[in-house]
Formats: sequence, C-alpha cells, structure tokens
Amino acid sequence: MLYFLVTAMYPRFLIMLDENLESKPITVRMPGQAVDVIGQAGKLRTISGFQTHQTPVQLGTTERAELTTEEFIPYAHVLEGFVVLQKNPGWGREDTMQM
Repeated sequence: MLYFLVTAMYPRFLIMLDENLESKPITVRMPGQAVDVIGQAGKLRTISGFQTHQTPVQLGTTERAELTTEEFIPYAHVLEGFVVLQKNPGWGREDTMQM
C-alpha cells in the first residue's frame, strides 16, 4: 500500500519554458499568502509578503507564484508545473511621439 502512495506523491514545482520548450530562468515572486482580489480596482497582485526567486523553484502547499515583470506572457493561467511562455510583443517599446 505504501508503494502506491509514494508513486502518487510529487512536489509542486514551477519551471518556465519558452515556445521551443527550452528552460528559461525567469524571475518570479513567491512564496506568499494568496490574496482574494475579486472586486478590487487597479493593478492587482495576487500574493502578499513575497520573495523574488529565479525558476526553477519548488512551491509549498499554500504558496503561489507570479511573474515579476510583464516581459513574458504565460499560456497557462495557473503558474504551477511546466509553464510555456511567449515573449510580450509590447515589452520594452517606448511610445515616442513624432513632431
């Protein structure tokens, strides 16, 4: 019975992959307590009391992670396990006015 339980256990981890499925070291904010952001205005942060780490990272049972910058857009809504990222096309582009 114990052998069946051991094979079902696995750690919660976060590994970021690019579109070519190659591992990318991306900075994420974690661990933190989950915050309910329903009905709040402004730029929402879904965790509080965070630390900054680079992926791959291991998450605890009550921890949540979020991307530090908006340089990449994740395909998944939940940042857990393997997450495929797409480069944000509007990142780093400054709005310059031509006169």
